[in-house]
Amino acid sequence: MDSLAEFLKEKKRSSSQIKERQRDLREEWQKAVSNLFEKIENWLAPASSEGLNLKWYETELDEGDLGKYVAPALELEFEGIRVKIEPVGRLVIGARGRVDISSPLGVHHLVRLGPEEDDWYLVRDGVDERKRLTKQTLEELLKEIFALA
Repeated sequence: MDSLAEFLKEKKRSSSQIKERQRDLREEWQKAVSNLFEKIENWLAPASSEGLNLKWYETELDEGDLGKYVAPALELEFEGIRVKIEPVGRLVIGARGRVDISSPLGVHHLVRLGPEEDDWYLVRDGVDERKRLTKQTLEELLKEIFALA
């Protein structure tokens, strides 16, 4: 039978591997969110000349197993209407992460269904009503939101 010292050494090693995996997941998620927001910023760049304001900021998340961390977020504003695009978390059921779009029309979800950069989907009214996130699908949603102005 293993000695107590050997047992504790193995527990420490196992704990270290878990923390390393959590750190890797957290960093991968932060990078995925940053890449998504850079893509959104590029898609919306032409609209800035028409009065769309886009501002990056940071939000703090606390995801039990991944711990507390900071992730990027975006705020869009046009004629007094604000849209916040904020990460909810990496550890969500049925996806590899979720970002919420909050506006006067309610909350819509961006879910990441795969590991690739373009594996983001816009979920409007239900899981069955999802569309791949493209410049067009994002602009359609934003046109509905900013029509309220």
